[in-house]
Parts: sequence; C-alpha cells; structure tokens
Amino acid sequence: MGDICRIICLECNSLWDVDTGYGLVHGMKERVIDEFPKALKKRAEKELASDPEPFFSFRPAVCERCRAFVQVPVLSDSSSGRVILKGYCQKCGVENVRLEDRPEDAVCPSCGALGLKTEITGKWD
Repeated sequence: MGDICRIICLECNSLWDVDTGYGLVHGMKERVIDEFPKALKKRAEKELASDPEPFFSFRPAVCERCRAFVQVPVLSDSSSGRVILKGYCQKCGVENVRLEDRPEDAVCPSCGALGLKTEITGKWD
C-alpha cells in the first residue's frame, strides 16, 4: 500500500500531494511497465527481465520546469537499492527530474526557501 504525501512550503504556502510507494497491482510486471512513459517501456521490460526481484515504487521528485514536486516511477536494484530506471515528470514530460526522498530537507521548488513540511494524508492502492 502506498502513501499520499503532502508537501507544504511554510514560506510561500505552496502545496503538493504526491503518491509514494506502490500498490497491489504493481506485483504484476506488466503493470509496472505501464507506469513508465512510452519511451522507457522497452527498457523497463528489459530491466525487469534481468533482475529477478527489482524494487518498484513511486518516489517524490522535483521538476524544475513545473517548479513542483511530482511523483515518478522508479525501478531500483533489489540488492543495492541503486536506481536503475527513473520515469519523467508526469505533468510536463521533462526527463531530468531530481529525486527527493526527504522533501523536508529540500528547498521549495516554487520559492527557493528552506522549511518544507511533509505529512502523510492517506493511503492508496
């Protein structure tokens, strides 16, 4: 079961809700592949075939174009945790998003201030 993470800037009051983790449907490789953009589907399929148990999850990331926190699909190596494949911004399609697993330690992508607050506001599946 995944979490709905709310990220709030205490300076400019910007607010983002980002789904993190994974759902029950992501136990099927086909569903994991479907989460990646069209340009990455073949690579996701290859990575899933080469690693017997890759770890899939949605993770928070910053898109500099949108100036926002977004969720991106990520495949990680099951033994080392190293990122194997990272999706794009789901809003604008930018490829180069920056993963931020601890948004409270990041700067606000909207105003550049420190002081973000995170809270879990729900679960998703």
